[in-house]
Amino acid sequence: MISLCITRNHGFQLTFENGWTLSVQIGGGNYCDNYDLVVDWENFYGTGKDSPPSMTAEIALIGDKGLIQLDDDTVAGYVRLDRVIRLIGALAMVDEKLTEDQVRALWKASEPPEPKVTWDDLKKEAWHDVV
Repeated sequence: MISLCITRNHGFQLTFENGWTLSVQIGGGNYCDNYDLVVDWENFYGTGKDSPPSMTAEIALIGDKGLIQLDDDTVAGYVRLDRVIRLIGALAMVDEKLTEDQVRALWKASEPPEPKVTWDDLKKEAWHDVV
């Protein structure tokens, strides 16, 4: 069963059936578009205030032994949201226990291709009968 937990009003953690947890954070002090946001944490809880939207997120992958090394650190910063979505999808599809190396491989494979396609590209290629 997949579970979801909100973390300090500026992110969430998803725990997957394979035992891995993905932390996605977008609040002040996290490596995302909101990094420079100043938050008075003593007076923040219970106010109903949310973090402002962000187009990037700080992510971490947590297993039985804690955080694992991604690229150069145990967190990856300024991760585009399309990559976060791809990683969530990949982690959700695998129910069996994964090794750290397998999870790192999913992380590396979640990098979206560049450049992104345009609407005109879609119309020409895959959607010409629809649009």
